[in-house]
Amino acid sequence: MKIQEQHLYHGAALTQIVQHQSFKALNRASKKYGHYIVNTDRHVFVKYRTKPEDETKPEDEDKSSWIHIFSPEELSTIDDAIDDAIKHNKKVFLCLVCGQTTVCALDADQIQVVLDLTKKRTTMDSRGGSVWPQLPRIREQGQTRKQGATQLVPWQSF
Repeated sequence: MKIQEQHLYHGAALTQIVQHQSFKALNRASKKYGHYIVNTDRHVFVKYRTKPEDETKPEDEDKSSWIHIFSPEELSTIDDAIDDAIKHNKKVFLCLVCGQTTVCALDADQIQVVLDLTKKRTTMDSRGGSVWPQLPRIREQGQTRKQGATQLVPWQSF
């Protein structure tokens, strides 16, 4: 079997999960690639990017922006999983794999803060750096979501 690029990046997130002491089982949750069930009660979604969006910036500028784009089908699947989790006392996590740099895991509450699950397409931009380490923000097709300016979630809350 040929190893595809997506297998490597999903494996980075899943390895972190299976090494946890509470891990018992990992199963495919739906036909959607990247949607898993862990221990029968945790939906896990994995999204990855191989390179930062702004890798073409000059060497002296911050190159740590990771933009994850979600299709309407992905948003709907995540929204359905959150609804199921609420009804059946389950948990939902979204793991954002940022190349070979990091894996950022968000729980259901954080997902609902940073993703507008009612939109047709959402872009998630995780900016890191010395001033704002790992601050995610949402852009809807290139436009910043209005609420002051950009909605930020501190990296410590993950």
